[in-house]
Amino acid sequence: MTDIDPAHATVEQLPGLLVGTTWTVFVDAELAAQRCVRTVPDLEVLAWWLIEDGVDLVDDAGTVRGQLIGDAVWVDGEEVEIVRGPGGWLEALSGGWATVAVTGGGLRWTHCAQPPEPTERQVSAVREGFARAVIQERLDFADNPPDDLRFVTGSGWIEQALIADREAFLDAQSPPLAVLLGAADLEQRDGITVERGQFEWDRLRRWQGAQQLALRFGVESADADVVLDALDACGDLADEALVDADARRFALVLDDGAAAAAFWDGAYDRGITPGEIAEFAAAVDAQCPGASRFGTGWLRSRGIDAAGDPLAAVALVDSLVTADCVHGPLLLDAAAFAADRGDAIAAHRLLRQAGVPDRPDSVEGASMDDDPPMDDAALLMDEVLDWATRRPRAMAGRNDPCPCGSGRKYKACHLGRETFALTERAGWLYDKATRYHDARYGFVAAEIAAVLAGADDELFDELLDLPLAADLAMAEGGVFATFLEARRALLPEDEAELADQWATVRRGVFDVLDIDRDVLVLHDRVADCTITVANVQPSALTGVGSVLVGRPLPVGSDHRAFSGFLPILPEMADDVIAAIRHGSAADVAAAIAPMFAAADAADQELPIRS
Repeated sequence: MTDIDPAHATVEQLPGLLVGTTWTVFVDAELAAQRCVRTVPDLEVLAWWLIEDGVDLVDDAGTVRGQLIGDAVWVDGEEVEIVRGPGGWLEALSGGWATVAVTGGGLRWTHCAQPPEPTERQVSAVREGFARAVIQERLDFADNPPDDLRFVTGSGWIEQALIADREAFLDAQSPPLAVLLGAADLEQRDGITVERGQFEWDRLRRWQGAQQLALRFGVESADADVVLDALDACGDLADEALVDADARRFALVLDDGAAAAAFWDGAYDRGITPGEIAEFAAAVDAQCPGASRFGTGWLRSRGIDAAGDPLAAVALVDSLVTADCVHGPLLLDAAAFAADRGDAIAAHRLLRQAGVPDRPDSVEGASMDDDPPMDDAALLMDEVLDWATRRPRAMAGRNDPCPCGSGRKYKACHLGRETFALTERAGWLYDKATRYHDARYGFVAAEIAAVLAGADDELFDELLDLPLAADLAMAEGGVFATFLEARRALLPEDEAELADQWATVRRGVFDVLDIDRDVLVLHDRVADCTITVANVQPSALTGVGSVLVGRPLPVGSDHRAFSGFLPILPEMADDVIAAIRHGSAADVAAAIAPMFAAADAADQELPIRS
């Protein structure tokens, strides 16, 4: 048993309090085929405290038969928390009820012919546990919910019931927790437990929404309420006119960067289009004449950009950004536009104005509370920093004639206004396309990574950090063509021409003909030609005669493999070529996926980086 004093027990001591209790759960046959049992709600009290770190599966004699671990699986598009065990552990339980006994050494699972009914003592314990959990729930929030909203998130109600009266669950097996909830006049929706009756779910959802804005974006409580009102008004704009007083409230709050970012994300979650957001922002501005609004202007610029007019969006953003502007989302978009135009110095200045450090680990004297998520800002800083802080090579001596043919001396003409050669900027062009993909179509790369990784979650996470999945999304998935259409007007002319050339390049299967330090000489089986790829880091697994898959892009007289190469077995080549010629991004991913599984099993790093 346990030497814990129930009268002074805490939630942290719950695992010890569980020893000697028994619980009831239904073993769904479909999940059982995957060696899984659903834990919520009937085993939720066990899932967090025992199964999370692994627990022994024991038989009647106490012999360990394997390990049970907590996990999650997708069922009909919904993530379901489960407990997973060794092969065959559910053969005698599938499709029926099971009794789960907590012993000193683990969990013992046996067949249960009929679920027990709740005892009066168990029902009383659950009512007391719910009351205690409501109090604890309020203490856990920085901003308490309204006093008349009594609710519990997660399994706190049953945990507190066990603490309130452990003997109630030692004397008799617990029925399914869903049944116990009903007997105690409680109901549960989406993991929230409340008293059955006239509970105001809409008020709870709104309060939760405000809490999420505070946690995710740092929006103050009062501002969060205004953001939620603005989202409601935006969704109803087609049917209801905007009230002047509301428009003024919205404009003032959206001038805070955190609130504006929260509004944009909230609108996306509600299915409101960028055009509808821009229309709403314009309606707010119309009610507030005489003021240049950072927040509504930023929202309008995003709608204009999404509608296919990036030049108008840039003009609007540039007109709003002043030397004293501290609106994080606006400054970040302005910096991104500057980077797309090839103006790294302006992009760097705008990022610094937004409080973004040159390096992620550097310490800034001042920072902005309303910055957009720093991941995006830090990546953009990493993209432009080198271009902004080093100068291109001089084209002539100071007193020599300027190479541009003007007839003037170099120092009076182009000195200090040099540009990097296109062969140098090619990598930056690829970075711009990748940034566009990550901001708008990252889910496509995630879907491709899922095909590449199969059921291996760790491999999936690794693949998200490699450029291959994003490149499949950009090429075979069509994202690069979308990027070029959306950003052609902003790109320097020579970069737009190079991007047009890249858009026609298909993935290939290559035979390695020669390796010379960081240069590969390859024969393209698909195009039947020989190319030279520069600036690569060959893998130890790659040598002359190896077969590679990749999409090297022309840069000057050579090629660059910005998305790397993947070595494959020679016998896979025909299937991969067929997928490249006729398949989608998912088809190509499926064709090369076996190599990632093999590399992961052998703890090898396959891609060659460029």
